[in-house]
Amino acid sequence: MDLQSFLQSGLIEAYVLGQCSAAERAEVEQMAARYPEVRAEIAAVEQALEQYAQSNAVPPPDWMKGRVLDLVGRDTPAAPTVRPGGLQRYLFWGLAAASVALLAAVIGLWRLNETRNEQIAQLDRQARECLTREMAAQKLQEQVALLRDPQTKQLALKDELNTGLAYLNTASCQLAVDLSTLPAPRGTTYYQFWAIVDGQPRSMGMISRETGVDWQTFACVPGAAAYAISEENNPQGNATPTTVRLVGAVEG
Repeated sequence: MDLQSFLQSGLIEAYVLGQCSAAERAEVEQMAARYPEVRAEIAAVEQALEQYAQSNAVPPPDWMKGRVLDLVGRDTPAAPTVRPGGLQRYLFWGLAAASVALLAAVIGLWRLNETRNEQIAQLDRQARECLTREMAAQKLQEQVALLRDPQTKQLALKDELNTGLAYLNTASCQLAVDLSTLPAPRGTTYYQFWAIVDGQPRSMGMISRETGVDWQTFACVPGAAAYAISEENNPQGNATPTTVRLVGAVEG
């Protein structure tokens, strides 16, 4: 049995309560000799049981003392000769044993709940991964549909040394930028995308820098004569371009 399964098996609680078989007791002691986590868990359970028993101890009622003295005073073989202090300890440990059993059950339920929460978290992660793959597949289908459309034209975004590619379909007003073709921003700058309408730049948002994203879509701007990419120091972009890096004219 691996360490995590052993810690969740309930053997440690049974060991502390003295409810193990000889084989189980030997197994617990072997695991404790090998793993400090097991020794720490045994100590924690022992301490928890002791604290629980002490905090839930119920003193005997007032009439019990007189009853015990009466029993002690009888000269009969059937009468138990128990000292009051011993009887009180007997009652205390009887109640403590019941409290210990209850606490062991609570610990078992807590661990079961923890296991269930871990399983729920794992299923949630798997669902998110499936959703991510589904969204990626849908995005890929949209890319393929845009590229296959005969009305989609390639838009070259250029500077003196580089050419980035975008794809524009004026009929459906779709625009996509192939981020893998763009040169890296210089320094710690950020790319902002612009439409040039009547000679004026109109911001269309920021170019994504998210890892693994290589295709970004934008709503095209009717009447735009060109599209451009600028470098900005502000990650949220600016109202007007700071340094225009790439420009591509829309074919008529």
